[in-house]
Amino acid sequence: MYKKLYISSKFLIKNKKQNFSQIYIQPPALLLKNRELLYQTTNEILQSHDFFKQLKTQYPQKTHFSAYAGFDPTADSLHLGNLVSILTMVRLALIGIKPIFLIGGATGLIGDPSGKNQEREMLSRDQVTENLKGIEDILRISGSFEIINNYEFYKNMNIIDFIRDIGKYFRMNTLLNKDTIAKRLETDQGISYTEFTYTLLQAYDFERLFVDKNCVLQVGGSDQWGNITSGIDLIRRKHKSEAFGITTNLILTSQGKKFGKSEGNALWIDSKKTKYYDVYQYLINTPDQQSIQYLKMLTFLRLDQIQEVQYKKKYIICNYLFID
Repeated sequence: MYKKLYISSKFLIKNKKQNFSQIYIQPPALLLKNRELLYQTTNEILQSHDFFKQLKTQYPQKTHFSAYAGFDPTADSLHLGNLVSILTMVRLALIGIKPIFLIGGATGLIGDPSGKNQEREMLSRDQVTENLKGIEDILRISGSFEIINNYEFYKNMNIIDFIRDIGKYFRMNTLLNKDTIAKRLETDQGISYTEFTYTLLQAYDFERLFVDKNCVLQVGGSDQWGNITSGIDLIRRKHKSEAFGITTNLILTSQGKKFGKSEGNALWIDSKKTKYYDVYQYLINTPDQQSIQYLKMLTFLRLDQIQEVQYKKKYIICNYLFID
């Protein structure tokens, strides 16, 4: 595992009792934009220095706010692309937002169609359970952040309750126009009702965390825009309240492809699945401009420090990320 997760987490543990109102120092989207992490926001206020002021005005009784990132158990580990989401949550914690990691014990049984040209192979319940353990073990290394399994949201809910209480807030024309669904409908294979319902489940996840955990922000990769906006729409319609979403740039190969299990190019952040040397070799061989981006996205070096070390950037990022 990568050592900066541990170091950053210790900082957070040490300072977690600090008054939240004293450590909101930078709007979340602006923080991520400066690190070349920001892809899109649902509201420009996320880049405004008045963001936290407006948030506290809107929710005067709240003593803290949280954000969440979700991880479905499609494999028993997480990969380099997932590391972006983990480190983004660490960055948000450093400006006073409480991070929540949501693991998909329920959604992992359904399958997210986002970014996929064909339906995912459905996993067995036993495989999902095994994968959840591996993912949770990795996430716990990143600190004292709360980890929630979304299976807890659904295990006592029946389908009639879900359709009546949640489904009524969604309109078919809106769902059909979502990019992922629209693209799949253009193919011969189409999209199954199983995967079609995924966005409703993720929306409900956000709404539950909004109610239970003061969660006002969801963070995900750029392919998660449709799912994130579904949650924001649900919160707005059901609670007449505003929630927010941020999508981050994906870590791509030099050929512009995603990292992932289904793409067949995953660089796992578990040394049992990918040797440190293999990740080291990948980073050393990245193009120079991409190395600069990685320094911004995957390290906590200040921007002026990154400028100073550009000539040896590949060695810096490798040394920074790995345990000696």
